[in-house]
Amino acid sequence: MSYIDWNENIALNISEIDNQHKRLVEIINTLFDAMKEARGLEIIDDILNKLSDYVDYHFSTEEKYFNQFEYIEFEHHKHEHKHFFEQISTIKTAYDEGKIKRDGRKSPITVEVWNLLKEWLINHIQDSDKKYVTLFKEKGLI
Repeated sequence: MSYIDWNENIALNISEIDNQHKRLVEIINTLFDAMKEARGLEIIDDILNKLSDYVDYHFSTEEKYFNQFEYIEFEHHKHEHKHFFEQISTIKTAYDEGKIKRDGRKSPITVEVWNLLKEWLINHIQDSDKKYVTLFKEKGLI
């Protein structure tokens, strides 16, 4: 059973963005499933790599449209993206350098990443991203 099922509460009804958000939800669910099975440590390196790469790709997509459509909250939204990416990068660097516990059944790294992802999904996608929907649709994105 997944932690997050895709639904209308998180859908923006803009296919390109929704498809990218679905991929982020998939990454979150993969971590959740592994943590339930006490396998979080087995996959955390892969999760951090996928997350870092995919978040960069997704943010670039949104910011391309922000610039193209002259989104009024572009700078604020871009700052949110930068802050989240920095959080992921900091965790990944600390993990890669062995500064975060890697052993034991419950690892702070999996919990830290899990909490960050849950918070991001709830606060950013459901609040900040919904603010640009009207503009994007006015510009023809569906």
